Amino acid sequence: MASGTLSNPISGLAGESASTTDINRIAWNVLRALGSLRITVWGFFLAIVILLVGTLAQDEETIVDVKRDYFNSWITIVPLDVFKPVTIWPVEDYGRFPNSIPFPGGATIGLVLLINLIAAKLTRFHMTAKGGKLIAGLAFCLVGATITAVVILGAHAEDGLQGEPPFSYDVLWTICQWTIWLSTLGAFAWLVLNQFQTTLGKCTVAVLAILLAAWSIAVALYPEALRIPDPGLRIVWQMGKSLIAGGILLVGLILLFGRRGGNVLIHLSIGMLMLGQFVFGDRQIEERITLADGEKTSMALRLDEHELAIIDSSDPDKDRVIAIDQDLLYQSLRSGNKIASAEIPFQFAVKKYFENASLSAPNANSGPN
Repeated sequence: MASGTLSNPISGLAGESASTTDINRIAWNVLRALGSLRITVWGFFLAIVILLVGTLAQDEETIVDVKRDYFNSWITIVPLDVFKPVTIWPVEDYGRFPNSIPFPGGATIGLVLLINLIAAKLTRFHMTAKGGKLIAGLAFCLVGATITAVVILGAHAEDGLQGEPPFSYDVLWTICQWTIWLSTLGAFAWLVLNQFQTTLGKCTVAVLAILLAAWSIAVALYPEALRIPDPGLRIVWQMGKSLIAGGILLVGLILLFGRRGGNVLIHLSIGMLMLGQFVFGDRQIEERITLADGEKTSMALRLDEHELAIIDSSDPDKDRVIAIDQDLLYQSLRSGNKIASAEIPFQFAVKKYFENASLSAPNANSGPN
């Protein structure tokens, strides 16, 4: 996950017994092994494979099933048939591949990569700051972490990611314009004042400065035509909050780790994404709304949950709906027990579950079920 080496800082510490030193040395070696670049490469390779398998599986499975079976599972059973798309080889013509193979699920791969990331940082990176520089770096990191936490928690508030800024979008667009102009001045100042070690670096900054200058001129001449629409500015507002938090963290990490501060921030961000998936992945709720032109609805459909709706239409003014959730239905399916409720005048049991089925009216020859 990172380049560079660092000698073992815990070997031969004064005042420690030989047994304590041996334990520390073993722990250090274990951390170095867990942070190996080979684990990183293999982890990303397995992640690419499981991503490919999950993508191919969507040919016949829903995204909910794919997330459950491949991406959120610890161990998954991959049918070889998934590598034979039905759009190319129809099942009725060629049949199916009979075998399947076990494979690490997305949760296992993600956990291994997260451990590998943490171990690599602990063994290959160390703080270079001392004294006031150390205190300043820790202070910046604390402020940046606090702002990051506020941004994350704010995204889970009532407005969520759709929350609007505390000022108008016209003011936000003005801030965007000034940001573009100041970035252009900064790029040209960097080009003039910095002593570049390579011609490629200087040419790269020159091209960046020219592009920013062209953008600045265009925005200044045609501010209304190039104005970002309000939905886009809403996204800019969210990105701006994250940029402020990331910028403060970057300053703190550079004070603490020197030139490697940016590398630490990148890997810290990746670790937060992976950890966030573990913490909030099972709490995500996906809903779907299907509308034709001119229609409106107050209902969102969840694809990962099922319920049995019993409708009493005896009242001419409105229907009375009783919903039986999937937990009760699955319990009845496994145990064979009947479901009874004071809300409905009958009892019933779930005999079979079909993922795809259509209802038909019973005929006179069909007995009671």
